[in-house]
Amino acid sequence: MPALVDKAKCNACEECIDSCPTEVISMVDGTAWVNAEECIDGEACVDACPVEASSMVVVVSGRVDRRIFGSGLLGCV
Repeated sequence: MPALVDKAKCNACEECIDSCPTEVISMVDGTAWVNAEECIDGEACVDACPVEASSMVVVVSGRVDRRIFGSGLLGCV
């Protein structure tokens, strides 16, 4: 259940980068990008994002299920 970033909402503030305990978030083309293979699903980036661009996604029965985690609203990129 890696974190995803909604590129349309991301304002490049880097709060998610600063909050990630495993340092798997970087800036790519002006928006935050999460290395899904290294993400530990800690949700720190979701809580840190001031514009709710970061989200967690759960796969249920082969479908992506969008849910609210922390203070952020889920959304796929």
